[in-house]
Amino acid sequence: MKYSEVESKRFGLRVFRDGVLPVFSPDEIIKIFHENKAQIYIFRLPVEWQNRLFELQKLGLEMIVADTLVYYTADLNKIQVPALRNELDFEICTSAHYPLLDGMVATIFKDYVNHYHANPYLDKKDILAGYQEWAREYVKPSGAEKTTFLIRKQGNWIGFATCGFGTEYSEGVLYGVMPEAQGGGIYGDIIRYTQKYSQEKGFAKMKVSTQVHNYAVQKVWTRENFWLSQAYLTVHLCKV
Repeated sequence: MKYSEVESKRFGLRVFRDGVLPVFSPDEIIKIFHENKAQIYIFRLPVEWQNRLFELQKLGLEMIVADTLVYYTADLNKIQVPALRNELDFEICTSAHYPLLDGMVATIFKDYVNHYHANPYLDKKDILAGYQEWAREYVKPSGAEKTTFLIRKQGNWIGFATCGFGTEYSEGVLYGVMPEAQGGGIYGDIIRYTQKYSQEKGFAKMKVSTQVHNYAVQKVWTRENFWLSQAYLTVHLCKV
């Protein structure tokens, strides 16, 4: 259980986070919740544990099952990445591009619904700033563990892609295409470019993830040799 200083400041509440819990222990969850004087605790559980969610309802806390996160995986050793369909220019994003990146994120994700929207205690106007901060976290020098690409077509900035590079796989974290550039295979080309980039860096696998209701990108992923590999429930426990 980790204190999220950024989210606590953003929402004006004591927010704590964890990734996917390795074990399901309601007694341990309630213990650390009270020890940390948490108001909101956000974590994920494998969907295989959904039949045990009722145990969390006995903790005396409000429980919100806020979304289902799905992961798709591509085996980069077994695919030949097709050529891009569009003439696109990819540029490594730096801190000098922050205003450009912030503006694109604000435009692309202004109506996107994520797990924060399911929590009535979080001010919806502050959620979009989280996407901007998230994208900025991946602005690193080329070749680092995190990289953000800016994409241009015919001189116009049309999108971005944030990628992480771990020890076992690369990850396409947050991708976006400006509304005026959507269609015509732009998003698929960004997937292809980052697949090829990952191959050239020596990665055998690449992962991408989204909320299960984001059907459009999942259709693209399946066409680009990804398969559904994992699914997690995002849970918010609240005492506000």
